[in-house]
Amino acid sequence: MALNTPPIFSDSLPWHDPVSAFAGFADQPYGLLMLADGSVPFGRWSFLLPPPDDVIEIENLFYGQQGFRQARTWLADPSFPDAAPDHDAPPFLGGVAGLMGYEAANASERLNLPPDPQGWPALVYGVYRDGLAYDHQKRVVWVFSRNSQARADRLARTVAERLAHSPQTAQQGAGDEVRATMTPEPPACYQEAVAACVADICAGEVFQANLSRAWSGQLASGHPYDVLRYLSHHSPSPMGGYFRLPQHALVSNSPERFFQVWPEGGDRWAESAPIKGTTPRGQTPEDDEALAKALLASEKDLAENRMIVDLMRNDLARWCVPGQVTVSECAGLYRFAHVQHLISRVRGRLRPGVTALDVLETTFPAGSITGAPKIRAMEIIRDAEGAGRGPYCGSLFWAGFDGRFDSNVLIRSLMARQSEGGDWDLRFRAGGGITALSDPVAEWQETETKALGLLRALGVRDPATA
Repeated sequence: MALNTPPIFSDSLPWHDPVSAFAGFADQPYGLLMLADGSVPFGRWSFLLPPPDDVIEIENLFYGQQGFRQARTWLADPSFPDAAPDHDAPPFLGGVAGLMGYEAANASERLNLPPDPQGWPALVYGVYRDGLAYDHQKRVVWVFSRNSQARADRLARTVAERLAHSPQTAQQGAGDEVRATMTPEPPACYQEAVAACVADICAGEVFQANLSRAWSGQLASGHPYDVLRYLSHHSPSPMGGYFRLPQHALVSNSPERFFQVWPEGGDRWAESAPIKGTTPRGQTPEDDEALAKALLASEKDLAENRMIVDLMRNDLARWCVPGQVTVSECAGLYRFAHVQHLISRVRGRLRPGVTALDVLETTFPAGSITGAPKIRAMEIIRDAEGAGRGPYCGSLFWAGFDGRFDSNVLIRSLMARQSEGGDWDLRFRAGGGITALSDPVAEWQETETKALGLLRALGVRDPATA
């Protein structure tokens, strides 16, 4: 029997909020929501994926281990015809999806990265043959199945019934219901680490390293999914998501794409969109514009961005046709709810036979959250931070049966672990790229700015005293 069949579609559901629709799946193990915000160019599609047909979960990865062997088997079934209903069809209509934690990098390099404090798996993915795809720009919902018409219709009925019995919008159930106690790493610890990193840079060890600091605590009231509700309403992002594991829940409000793969003109292309350069939003339009101009003129931030662009060009060049890697945008200004970022776009034409998983395994983790040169930067990060990152700076990804692929960089993401008694322990990190021009106090302040959205979503009303 063939593993993969052409997509089967149920009758279209009326447009509705994917965050509300996924609420009924939020406590089902391996239920996955890839959440966009409708923005251009990154945020057109959201995907609601009920629990998969099969799952691979790997606690630790060791050097040389092939974590995606089963994924390649699922995706290699030759019975699947590479065809879509029309040019507006969703880019993902079934395939493999999951989470690659930061420590999965141990499989490709001898890094000896320590495990994270919450015990997240290094790699977990499933084969998802049923789901909903949301086109935020055209406000159309697709319900699909690779199994049968009956499964597509049943999924559409299930979602419709849950929405009818529990009508709610993204902002309901958020904010007031969530309370958490969060303790940040002391400012002095981070500033000392930044100063040591600057010394390493001046000594020629690296050009840049991305250091982060941690916040940890407990959820006093509410549920991790309520945090996603709040963020989707108050601070939407183009590359967010929610992933429920048996003992863990991941809430992501990421603005950053790692890379995507798509067909075009008979070829397949890969594009990365690294973020380097951050400033707060202003209180007035005039303040906002002044902050943006200062960011665009910042020698430190522009140098940081250019270094990561070079790193991503080198990473993609390993798999692309020689001479076919270009920078389609360099340090473009993008505005989000609490911050403004400089984002670049690096694009390359893949060589025949190269798959997205080939690229993922060898370029992971993203250069924007490691540094350059990447391996030495990761060693400096390992020694400075003293603990594993878990999902932070890893990736939520999907790989379609037709070879398409997309993935995020897990920044602005909350990691939650549930105890046997049902309580939730919380953890998140925020960081920044350190260069020879970095000021430890300014770098610490940047982490405070980046943490602001999550702290507010957790009910920390005065984040400065968290």
